[in-house]
Amino acid sequence: MSEERILTNQLGGQFYGYACPITHSPLQVVEKSQLSSVADGKVYKIDDGIPNFLQFLPLENKEEIQKLQVLVNAGRERGCEVAIRDCDGTSAEYVLDESRAKYLDLLPMNAESRVLEIGASKGQHSRLIAKRCRFLHAIDVVMAQVIFAREWCTQLGCTNVAFAVGGDDCKLPYLDGIFDIVILNYVFEWSPGRSDKNPIEGQTTLLAECNRTLKPGGCLFLATKNRFSARLLRGGIDEHVNFRFGNTLPRWLMQLTLRIRGIKRPAGLLHSYRSLKRMVMKSGFDRIWSYWAYPDARFPMAYIELTPESIFAARQDPRFRNAGLLTKYMLRFAPLTVIRNLAPSHVFVAFKSK
Repeated sequence: MSEERILTNQLGGQFYGYACPITHSPLQVVEKSQLSSVADGKVYKIDDGIPNFLQFLPLENKEEIQKLQVLVNAGRERGCEVAIRDCDGTSAEYVLDESRAKYLDLLPMNAESRVLEIGASKGQHSRLIAKRCRFLHAIDVVMAQVIFAREWCTQLGCTNVAFAVGGDDCKLPYLDGIFDIVILNYVFEWSPGRSDKNPIEGQTTLLAECNRTLKPGGCLFLATKNRFSARLLRGGIDEHVNFRFGNTLPRWLMQLTLRIRGIKRPAGLLHSYRSLKRMVMKSGFDRIWSYWAYPDARFPMAYIELTPESIFAARQDPRFRNAGLLTKYMLRFAPLTVIRNLAPSHVFVAFKSK
C-alpha cells in the first residue's frame, strides 16, 4: 500500500510508519482498535485513537494522574493554552515559552522533512515542529500528556502530527529509516526510568533506535544535562538522585549512596562531554556538531557552536554583556575543553553514517 493511500485511509496518517518495537516489522490495523505485527501477529492496543506501546506500569501516582486529567478536560473546554495557564501552576511559563524551541533553528528541517519527537510531553514543542515539517511523529510515556498534546495540535490546525504512547523500554515503534530528523530534547538523561534496564544499557539502546529509524544521512538532535556542570560541581542538588553533587560523584559512590537510601538506581544518568560523544559515535553517527546553550538548554537565549571562531564571535556579541561572571570568564579565558566540561548541558547535532 502506498504511503499516500495509508495517509488517506488511516485517520490522516495516524497509523503510518509504525512497526513492532521488537521485530521492527510493519503493523497493520485490526478493526481500528488494535495494531497487529505482520511478522508474528503481536498485538498493540489503540486507545482513544492513540497507539499504545507501553511495556511497564506508569510511575505517576494517583494525584499526578488526576491533575493531568483535569488539564485535559480544561484543554477541551477552554482551550489548551488557557488550560496551561489555569492548571499548570509554576510550570506554565516553561510550557508556553516558545523560545525554548530555539534549537529547531539548528536543524536541517524543511517542508519535506519527516520528524520524530521523543518525549513530546504536553505538545509544547510538537505544535511548533509541525509547522516546519511535512509530517511529525511524537511519542511520550504518559498517556494523558499525549492526549493533551494531540488536543493542542488539533486546536491549532496541525493535521500532520501522529501521536503514540510508548518508548518506556527505550525501543521505538517505527519502521527502519523513515525519518529525516529525530529530536531528543532533555529526555535522554531520564532513560530508561520505567524499566529494569541498567541506565547505560537503556540509553545505548535508545541511541541505536534513533539511528535505526533515521534515513542514511539523517539528523539527530540531542540535548541533555552535563554530568560535570559547574552547578553540580559546586554542590548543587542533582534532581536525578536528590542529593548534592549527585552524578558528579564516581559511579560506585553515587550508587552506594542510593542503596543506603533504599534506592536501586538513579532516576536519571548524566554523562561527561567525552563519554556522551563516544556513545553517539558508537551508535552510528559520524558527523557531530556540539553547542553551548546559553544560559542553558531549557531556556536558551543563544546556541554557540563549540569552535574557536564561534567563541570569538560570542565575545563581541552584546547579548552576553549581562552574563554572569562564570559565563564571562568562560567566554574570555577558558579553552574549549573547559567550556565543554563545565557547561550546564550537552547539545549535539549528529548525522547518521551514509
